[in-house]
Amino acid sequence: MKHSLILAVLAAGPVAAQVEYTGSACSGFSGTTVGLTVEGPLLQGAQVELRVTGLAETPGFLLGGASLLPEPLSLTSTQFFGCTLYVSPAVFIPITLDASGAATVPVVMWAGGITAHVQAMIFDGGTEITETLGGLSRAASIQSLGAAGTLLITEVMKDPNFVSDTTGEWFEVHNPTAEDIDLEGWTLRDAGTDTTVLAGSAGSILVPAGGYVTLGNGTGTLETGGVVHAAVYTDFVLENGADEIVLEDAEGVLIASLAFDDGLQWPDAVGASMGLDALYLHPTYMEDPEFWSVSDCELGGVPYSDDAATPGIANDQCNTVRPPTPTGELIFTEVMQNPKAVFDEVGEWFELFNTTGSAIDMQGYTIVLGNAEVVSSSVVVPAGGFALFAKVGSPASNGGLPTPDYVWATGLFLGNGSELLQVYDASQGLVCEVRYDNGGAFPDPNGASMSLDPGAFDSASSQVGTNWCNGQTPYGAGDLGTPRAANDACP
Repeated sequence: MKHSLILAVLAAGPVAAQVEYTGSACSGFSGTTVGLTVEGPLLQGAQVELRVTGLAETPGFLLGGASLLPEPLSLTSTQFFGCTLYVSPAVFIPITLDASGAATVPVVMWAGGITAHVQAMIFDGGTEITETLGGLSRAASIQSLGAAGTLLITEVMKDPNFVSDTTGEWFEVHNPTAEDIDLEGWTLRDAGTDTTVLAGSAGSILVPAGGYVTLGNGTGTLETGGVVHAAVYTDFVLENGADEIVLEDAEGVLIASLAFDDGLQWPDAVGASMGLDALYLHPTYMEDPEFWSVSDCELGGVPYSDDAATPGIANDQCNTVRPPTPTGELIFTEVMQNPKAVFDEVGEWFELFNTTGSAIDMQGYTIVLGNAEVVSSSVVVPAGGFALFAKVGSPASNGGLPTPDYVWATGLFLGNGSELLQVYDASQGLVCEVRYDNGGAFPDPNGASMSLDPGAFDSASSQVGTNWCNGQTPYGAGDLGTPRAANDACP
C-alpha cells in the first residue's frame, strides 16, 4: 500500500495509452533482459501488480514518478549506472528477484486521467545494471482509467437453447455507483430500427447501488428459462450474429453501449451468455471483446436449465441450484429426436413408463425439452404402462404414430444434438430426467428412436447412455421404434 501511495503522489502527465512500453534495451555484464509488466485492471482503487523479471536472485530497484523526457521517449545522455534514465529517481522501491527470476510489487491504482511512469533496474552481477521493459523498452507509462461509468452492460444472452429466442433473450446491466438508478423512461435501441422505451410494471426499474438486473423479452419463468427480469422490453431483438445494445437516459443522453460481431472477435455461443470479466467493470473494457467470455455456469433452477449464464450476479459467481434426485415414478424409455420418414417439425415424440403399481395422472405436470410446458389435460399413465407424447397428433402427418396420449405445444422440441429432458410433478418435484449427448454415451440415430433396454427400466439405469440403443422395429411410415409399446432388447 505504501508503494501505491508514493506512485500516486508522484503521478503526472496527460492521459496516455493504458500501458505504453517505450525505450530501448540496456546491456549489462550478463546481457540479461529485464521485463516489466502490469497485471490487473487499471481502475481507480483496484490492486494491480508490477511484475519484474530477469536474472534470478538479483537485487534491483523499481523507480516511480514523473517522466524525465517528452514522449515518445528518445535516448539521451542521462545515465544511471550505465543505463539511460527515463523516470525521476525520487522514489526507489528495492526489489529482489527470486529463484525463478521474478519479483512483484502491489500497487493500488490512482485517480482517473493521471499517468504514472515506472522503470525497472536490476544488478546483473557485473559492474553495470541491465534494464528494459518487455525486452523492448525501459519504461512504462500507466494510465488509470478511473472509476467505472454510471451504468455498465455486463452480460448478454442472445441465443438461448433451453428456451426460444422469442422469450429467452436478455442482457444484464450493472450499477457500480453508490446510488440506485431508475431506468424508467430510458430508451433501448440498436444501430438499426429496433427501439423501445423501457417501462416497469410498478412505474420504476431500479438498478440498486452496486447491483445487477436483467432486461429481457420474456415474462414467465417457463418462458425465460428461470430468469426474472427487472423489466420486459418489446420491439427490440438481440440478433444471433452482429448487433448493438444502446442505452440512453430519459433525456436522451448516451449512458452505455456495445457492439458485438458474429464471433469474429466477440464470444458467440448457443445456449450460453457472454459476460464481461468481473474484474474489469469499466466502459473501456466493456466495449472491448478481449474482456468478454462465454459463461460456463449452468442456470439450474426448477425447471433445471442447462443453458449457461449468471443473470443478476457478478460474472465470477455461480448460483447453479440442482433439483433433487428424480423420484423415478416415471422414466423416459424412448425418444425420437430425429425422424427420417417425416420432418422433425411433425415427427418428434417421446415415451414415458410408469414404474409404480398405481396409475399416474400427469395433468399439471411440467414437461421440459428445449422449452417447458405444463400438461393442460388429463394424461393417465397406467401402472407398468406407457404414455406417448408427440409434437403432432395426426398419423397422416407424424409418420404413422399410434394416437398420442398428449400433443405438446409448438414451443417444445427435441434437439438433434444434446438435450436435457425432464418431467416435474404438479408440486415442481423432479420425477424423471435424461440428458442425451450428441452420440457421446447415448446413441444418435437418424430415422430411429433412442430406445432404453427393457432390462434398464429403473430411474438410475435410464440415465446411463450405454443402456440405450437404436430402435429396431419399423412403425407407420417406416421409421424404427416401438411407440407406446414394449421396447426391443438392445443387441
